[in-house]
Amino acid sequence: MSRRPVYSIPDVAGQVKDPDLQRVLVPLINAWNVRNGQAGNGDEAFLTKKDLEDLLGKDQRIRGAVNSIANPPKPKPPGDVEEKIRIISKAIFNDPLWIYLGDKIKRIGGDVNGVEIRLTQEEEARTNDDTAIYSRIDKVVFGSTSPAYDANGYPIFQGPTGAIQLTMTGLANRDEAIAEKTETVEAGLQGLSDDYAEVSATLEEKSLVIAKNSQDIDQASTDIQNIYAQYTVKIDNQGYVSGFGLASGPAKVDGPCNAGLKPDDADFNNGICSRFYVRADVFAVGHPDPPIDPETGQAQSPVNPVVPFIIRNNKVYIDTAMIRDATIDTAKIGWLYANKIVGGLNKITPISYSNPGWTARKAHDLTTPVATFIISPEITKEELIAQGVPSTAADFTPSVTITAEVKTADGGNHEDAMYLQVGMKRVGGTGTESRSPVIAGFTKETGNATVTHMVDSRGSTPWEVNVYVATLHLDGVVTALTGTLMAIR
Repeated sequence: MSRRPVYSIPDVAGQVKDPDLQRVLVPLINAWNVRNGQAGNGDEAFLTKKDLEDLLGKDQRIRGAVNSIANPPKPKPPGDVEEKIRIISKAIFNDPLWIYLGDKIKRIGGDVNGVEIRLTQEEEARTNDDTAIYSRIDKVVFGSTSPAYDANGYPIFQGPTGAIQLTMTGLANRDEAIAEKTETVEAGLQGLSDDYAEVSATLEEKSLVIAKNSQDIDQASTDIQNIYAQYTVKIDNQGYVSGFGLASGPAKVDGPCNAGLKPDDADFNNGICSRFYVRADVFAVGHPDPPIDPETGQAQSPVNPVVPFIIRNNKVYIDTAMIRDATIDTAKIGWLYANKIVGGLNKITPISYSNPGWTARKAHDLTTPVATFIISPEITKEELIAQGVPSTAADFTPSVTITAEVKTADGGNHEDAMYLQVGMKRVGGTGTESRSPVIAGFTKETGNATVTHMVDSRGSTPWEVNVYVATLHLDGVVTALTGTLMAIR
């Protein structure tokens, strides 16, 4: 880097007789000479704003680093898939079924004396005005008071105790009917000092069905719209609750089946919504049959066991998947195999113009392009061949997808139409341009159309893409142009 000429400060400090002024001048003169590189180590020279601008103008890496600091990248906005996951997840977290699966289980309780089993039964059936009620509770409590001792012989836990309870409840009146059955089993140890708290595990299995009369008897399918059924299994292990549940009931606008959708969306559920939730640290799906030893005919442990589907700590692991259609916001891929695309060898270039102001000529004039683009690969054929890629796999096929939006002049009318076409030819070539079919988007004022074109020809030279847009009666203006250019190997 060459410095701009800067005047030096004369060394006049020795001529100044005032000692206070001299103490000020000496460091100023020394610093100025160091800045100019006239004294000291050259690495100590400091830069002016102009020096920095000169340096940035000559070194792209430094300029990029400084720009990244001065203009940090904005956080990536959530994609469509991520946003949908957030919306649906919020609905699930607010769903009573999901909340219930996380609620602690009320313990059965019951003290024991010595080693004993106690059985109690309660049953009630009555009617009250227009309501019929049935309730039954069967409970058995068992255990031992023989304590457990630590290594020093001190009692730390009361002997293990357990309980089993079956509760059945039924209710019916003119407005609703409820049938509920709950089975609860538990076991635990009671701590005998402040250092040892009670430890217990409780499992609850619950079945519930509710039917309600409709407030509007003219509503269609009211007999099924007001029925709710739920089956859940929960385990409360020392306050850590997990479980699974299946429920079926009327779909809600803000429920898991419809979250993020509008009533006029095709996927909107106007009928019954069923949900199956699992709240667990690890969830896995595997084949039920173990491998069979061909010699002995006996089941054997696999050498390299693989569970094909695992969810662990909010991450999904899939060993092998066959997906017909996938929408992915962000993908981190080590190896990618495809009929048309091999990762790392292609170039996919997005096109996005908002209000470019290009003229769409009237009278179906598709002779002058409104825009021109170039399709080329990320890496040349020669570079690929040098890396050992066969020459037959080093060429590429061009492909383009364009969406154009046009606004016609003076408002247009119902007979107006816009036309879209793309043409492709080799850069520098003399052959005829390959044109896509003409796509028409009928409109009154504005309209859009999409065209995709791929040339059935492989090669190593870039291709030129011309975009043609026209209208039927009146001139129009291209208000948006989006698309993708792909060099596919």
